[in-house]
Amino acid sequence: MELHLYRLLKDFQPTFAALIALAAAALAYRAAVSRIQFDRDNLAREHERQKLALCSRIRHEAVQIRIWIGRAAGKADLLHSAVYSDDAKETAEIVLRPLKSTPALDEAWLKLYQFPPALARKIERLQGAKAGALILFEEAMKPLDSKPNEELPGFLNGITSLAKEIEEDLTVLIGSTKV
Repeated sequence: MELHLYRLLKDFQPTFAALIALAAAALAYRAAVSRIQFDRDNLAREHERQKLALCSRIRHEAVQIRIWIGRAAGKADLLHSAVYSDDAKETAEIVLRPLKSTPALDEAWLKLYQFPPALARKIERLQGAKAGALILFEEAMKPLDSKPNEELPGFLNGITSLAKEIEEDLTVLIGSTKV
């Protein structure tokens, strides 16, 4: 009887080996797929963390722009009259500082595709307004004419309201981000 069972199993030995190999391959495949999904999830979480950090930095810069430029808009006449004083350059540098140094806004400009379209357009407008404000300030600080630039306060008020909108949009976006 043992001999008969041995002969029967001997004929199916390749089949059993193939089934064991298939089972091992299926386990290896599941492990590889699980690892790929784990890596994807980690990458997605890291991407969300980086986006959250960028949004927080942009919001901080928007607050700084809103505060500093808001103050400057209310004192545009004083800025113009400061041209004739000794500390005119220092005054201009203090006012222009939040517009000249905006690394998070500059980074967002390069990564507009990561933001909702409405927010991306606002970031684009603020980037353009920032450049326009720098030009207007430089013009306002020139002592060529005795009257202040009348466009400057309105332009600066527009920048502050745009910065406020961006700040509010980012607050909502940050609040809805799951990390």
